[in-house]
Amino acid sequence: MPTVFANTSDGLVKNTGTAFSTVRDATAGTSANNVGSTVFPSVGVSAVSARGGGTTFNISRAFFEFDFTGVSNVVSATLKIKQSSGDEPSIRLVKGGGFGTLDTSDYDNITGFSAGNTMAGNVTDFIDAPATLLGLNQVTSFTLNSAAIADMNANDKFTVVMVGNTFDYLNVTPTAGDSNIGGVTFADTPGTSNDPQIEYTETAASARS
Repeated sequence: MPTVFANTSDGLVKNTGTAFSTVRDATAGTSANNVGSTVFPSVGVSAVSARGGGTTFNISRAFFEFDFTGVSNVVSATLKIKQSSGDEPSIRLVKGGGFGTLDTSDYDNITGFSAGNTMAGNVTDFIDAPATLLGLNQVTSFTLNSAAIADMNANDKFTVVMVGNTFDYLNVTPTAGDSNIGGVTFADTPGTSNDPQIEYTETAASARS
């Protein structure tokens, strides 16, 4: 079964602030990391009581890009991601726009994202339901849906964004103490065995021009 590994341009963009709507709907994050092999949190939302009162909201979104140049007959595909923390967040996989060197401006680089609205019905989902990212050092396998398959067959670069489901995807404001976060292993990890990877099947040898 052919396997495509994530490009080493993968990583996360994080945004932090004291108003959830402002943090979630921003066009840029406060930090980006595209060189770490494991970063926690890589994905999801936490709400922390701030010193002196108020709440600090932290949102992380993980970005992955896979090269499908010349492949056009994919019929099924599974994305495998290794966890780097013991947390087990509920997540979604959605379509992202292309990116070169991941930076803070990619924070909202999600196709169909609409500020102030739930992502449901607006973005392109690459899995059909929320999924749980399994615990420390475990690999979670995500069966990619027909929208993902069509995207692989039509484009050289297949871009996936992992977002937390409970608060970020659904646009639900957490209260102080709420957390739905996890860590993932990125392609900068030495070797490829732990890298984000897609195993796929195809009907015949592909030849997309």
